[in-house]
Amino acid sequence: MNQFRRYLSVVENPFLLTTLFAVLGWCFTRLIDKVSMVPVLEFSVKHPTGSDANTFRYTFRNISHSESFDNLKLLIVSKSDSIKKYDLQIPPPNFIDKNNDSIALDRINHSFFFRLTKLNPKSEFNLILITTGKNPVPVRISSDGSIRITQSNLITFLIKNEFVILGALIIIWLGLIILYISAK
Repeated sequence: MNQFRRYLSVVENPFLLTTLFAVLGWCFTRLIDKVSMVPVLEFSVKHPTGSDANTFRYTFRNISHSESFDNLKLLIVSKSDSIKKYDLQIPPPNFIDKNNDSIALDRINHSFFFRLTKLNPKSEFNLILITTGKNPVPVRISSDGSIRITQSNLITFLIKNEFVILGALIIIWLGLIILYISAK
């Protein structure tokens, strides 16, 4: 801490530090804006071990701040009759339209089809599949509009936590300014 205070006392003004944090914040928000131009649907697949080894939990999240997905369709095709059971969980605030939202399991073509009329911003749904195999079944997704589908990664983490990260940058910047003032 004393080395940091000595360093701050050598620096004549905090403009360099302020400029550094401003550029860092600008670059971060620019990155998030560019990535979020197309609505993003994040998905993850959880596969428990042990007695539930044949259970796969697919979680789909609309991580866009203002865009909703209309007429979202999922198609799951297995190589054989591997889908034993399925469960679809759609928590609020999503609206379930009993007339238009549909679920169909086609045993002849070994496929599962699901259609959701609308997926609101910042909402999610879960698809739980119990299969005969140990590997996850591929899922194909389409929507009426443009859609970017990605697994959970650093970019989706940054999009989901944009305001928290910017707030942390501001708090760090304010803390450094206070240290700079107290060192003078």
